[in-house]
Amino acid sequence: MIVPISFDSIDDENPYIARSNDARGVGDWIATSFVTNGKPITVRQRVLSRDGAMSVTEVAITDGARTQTFRLRSETTRSGEHPLDVTKVENGIEHATTMAVYEAALQKTVPNVERNDGTIDVEPVTLDVGGRKIDAVRTTYKVVASGKAATMSVVHSDAFAWGDLGGDIVTDTGKTLYSTKVVDMGGATRAV
Repeated sequence: MIVPISFDSIDDENPYIARSNDARGVGDWIATSFVTNGKPITVRQRVLSRDGAMSVTEVAITDGARTQTFRLRSETTRSGEHPLDVTKVENGIEHATTMAVYEAALQKTVPNVERNDGTIDVEPVTLDVGGRKIDAVRTTYKVVASGKAATMSVVHSDAFAWGDLGGDIVTDTGKTLYSTKVVDMGGATRAV
């Protein structure tokens, strides 16, 4: 006697099965501001295409007068978004590049935290981003950043498809070493 086996329940539990739970649609965009040691960087992301769990997002990183533009192809699974490959866009033309080049361009948006000594506060907050109210949670940590004792806050909402909404790192003496926030967002009008 042969007993049929159902793999549906296994696939439902597998975090690596490509499955789109990404709420972002074609034309959706976001602008995020980063300030590290007084130097501003803006990152603009826009969804160019979606096909099930696969998407292509254009990422423009502006650091001073220089803007680098990339097109990132990624796949969404239950465990998160996974980059597959990237190209660099110059004068409207895509050129081959590596994930290392892309990650190096984004490196200036990442804070320098040497040690996290744990959570010191968690509080609900509501942010207004592009005229849209978003309920979120601000978690504050005691950290050492750039060799200085500091607090780091991260504002996150599971309902926000783009990731964190903002945060900062402030030394115990009150100097802001790092800050980030979503400054604007929107989407293309979708035809019915």
